[in-house]
Amino acid sequence: MAERRVYNGGMMSAPAGRIAVILPFIFMILFSGCVTQDNTWSMTINGDQDAIINESVYNKMINCSSTYDCIKGIPLEIFLYYYGIYPVESVSFADKTYLWEDVAYVSAKDIEMMVLPNGTVFYDGAITQTDHINVDVSDLPPVSTLSIAPSILDALGIEDTEGSIIENKTDRIVLFYIDGMGYGRYLNASSEGIINNITAMGPPIKAIDVYPSISRANSRAMVTGIAPDITKGDLKSSMPDGVTILHKVSDNGLKAVWVGGISSPVYLDDHIVYNLDSNANGSQDDEVAEEAIRQYESGADLMIVHFKNTDSVMHDYGPESAEAREALSYADALAGNIIHHLDPGTVVIIFSDHGGHYTEEGGNHGTLLPEDMIVPIFVHTI
Repeated sequence: MAERRVYNGGMMSAPAGRIAVILPFIFMILFSGCVTQDNTWSMTINGDQDAIINESVYNKMINCSSTYDCIKGIPLEIFLYYYGIYPVESVSFADKTYLWEDVAYVSAKDIEMMVLPNGTVFYDGAITQTDHINVDVSDLPPVSTLSIAPSILDALGIEDTEGSIIENKTDRIVLFYIDGMGYGRYLNASSEGIINNITAMGPPIKAIDVYPSISRANSRAMVTGIAPDITKGDLKSSMPDGVTILHKVSDNGLKAVWVGGISSPVYLDDHIVYNLDSNANGSQDDEVAEEAIRQYESGADLMIVHFKNTDSVMHDYGPESAEAREALSYADALAGNIIHHLDPGTVVIIFSDHGGHYTEEGGNHGTLLPEDMIVPIFVHTI
């Protein structure tokens, strides 16, 4: 006789009993989202079938995932940058349009707009299901942070490159790295007449930085000509992604040096000369300028001069604050004094790694906003 078991007062077979016990756990797992299948969801960007976010692409970017207050996802900006859809003005989905400056303002103090593992979009406490996203963008300049390294190596006769932003060959190059001077900030300062040494270099090239629009990512790109690999998720690393121009210049028997403050956004071993705030005025930029003159006069063939205070003040007070304008004007004066010491034929490059936007606490950057991403690059021969 077959085995019988009592179950809630009734009779059922042993296999049926096991199914009845297991079935609730299966439903629990399925409805919790712990079991998924590839490509069960997708969303197109601007109706482009070559710009699709789905589980396959999501998993490719998994190293960029973040968790905020138990919400785990990947910032939408990661996917937009991956597909080359930037600088971003606004994003629309589910019959709503979000100005990206508002999203950037919120993300400085709250959770940014994210794509969740189940294909929904999380923003401002709401989860939305959508199968398409529309993105309005500004014009994308053809020149970028990545153009600087190959152009310098070409101008110094070390490596040939097409499309160099430096027209003439030279023996010496000085690059002024003015932190946080976005294109809009430059235009406003220029119209106010507070950066006359910079504007004396002639009209700038309108350029785009790499994502995220922060110092570490863009200084790495500037000294190598290599964009950070977005799939690695190490976008805030200070380690270069390849051999730097300073090392290549040194390997060719020339002198290359980075002159900066007490810290550097990129690791360059013994090619960096650090400077303390020896006069205790709250900035190392004046000490950097003095050291830059010494390094140039001692024979530096390639010198990068990093003025950091322009970014620090922007964070504290906002990119167009009176304090930020004063810091930019001071950096201009310091650069002008250095330029006065340069020999004829020296190529001057003035570069900025990113811009900035207003936040509740002052200023910030790092987003795909045009204000963060579009920067000026000046090239001038003394």
